[in-house]
Amino acid sequence: GELLKARVKSKIAASQEPVDLIGHSMGGLDILAAITQGEDALTSVENCVTVASPLQGVAYGRFIDELDKLLPFLNWQPFHQIQIENMDKHSEAIRQMNLLENRRKLLERVKAFYQLEGTQDATVMRNARLKTDGLPEALRKTITHLIIGGASHSGVTGITQDPRTVLYLLSIIADIPIEKPKLNYGYVYVRKG
Repeated sequence: GELLKARVKSKIAASQEPVDLIGHSMGGLDILAAITQGEDALTSVENCVTVASPLQGVAYGRFIDELDKLLPFLNWQPFHQIQIENMDKHSEAIRQMNLLENRRKLLERVKAFYQLEGTQDATVMRNARLKTDGLPEALRKTITHLIIGGASHSGVTGITQDPRTVLYLLSIIADIPIEKPKLNYGYVYVRKG
């Protein structure tokens, strides 16, 4: 989160020009940390988009070493292990992010919060949604769930490569009303003006 804050602030300099932030997987978690943590938290975020980010953590982070031994074909690199341990649902980072006060901060500091989810693999395991318990209805209304069914978490069939994801992202950043795909890629978005 600290690295992301520094990078965004270097791009927008002293102006409080609104920015859109889009993050895949752990990138979404970094965005949430940048918006909610520290005195210098990002507060000029218009649209915050997380794509297949395990906002509630991953269930198997504590068992990554054992999984790696049992399933060597997964071919996890050391950085994957560190990432997964940090995304464990019992980690301090995930616990902090899911505190009611931090979820409130997040939603109060962004115009809109979009969650793209639907990957069919074990990376996120249906934990891509921000918890809404305890949040007032007005803040819940800033959250939009967008489902991309059938994509994997990463790779050539990954959610970031899926045309439906690209259309959603274009819709959000170009401020075009979002149409939900009907199980095909036949949508065309046209921005007039």
